[in-house]
Amino acid sequence: MGLTSILDHGFCEVMKSLYHFLIPFLLIPTAALAADYEGIVTKYKSKLALLESKSQKKMTIIFKNIEIESQVRKLAPGDYISFEGVRSSIDQTIRIESLNFVGLKSIVGKWTGNDGFCYEFANFNEMYVFIQGKTKCDFAKRAELNARYLTYTINPTTSGWLALISDDTASYAGEILLKSPVTASLSLYDSDSGDILKTIILKK
Repeated sequence: MGLTSILDHGFCEVMKSLYHFLIPFLLIPTAALAADYEGIVTKYKSKLALLESKSQKKMTIIFKNIEIESQVRKLAPGDYISFEGVRSSIDQTIRIESLNFVGLKSIVGKWTGNDGFCYEFANFNEMYVFIQGKTKCDFAKRAELNARYLTYTINPTTSGWLALISDDTASYAGEILLKSPVTASLSLYDSDSGDILKTIILKK
């Protein structure tokens, strides 16, 4: 066998070995980059799933770690979630890498506070506050009563839900505790000291 034949044979063997080494990796789909996703938490085949807002497709939720899993499992079907994640087109799963914020279906609605104010959580991130009338909250006259418009976000904590509330003039941090379907409390904190400024009992 000539030198050229020996080299050709050796090259073929190297390429064959390289092919057998690389083929398992070529069969593995390339990992997608993390992106922002949002949608409604639901159930799919008894597993926690996401009805993704953009595609309107259901995807089974998986988690980057146990901490994220414990936070997300506090949500109920119908709650909203915004997060950074990685979607797989192979098995229709979506892995949550980190949470942005969540929205609670149970907090959306009209509440009367024990502080003389009315609170309307219009959706998962907008709310209105206005002074209560003589006997009740008249939400139909919200505009006439110069309701204050605010935005809010919620994130899970160990015991409740952290709320960040703001408008053009001020920002507040607080904690929401859902005591029953018709009763909740909102504790507002001093941003410097962390002390509770006041706790408002809300009734639907």
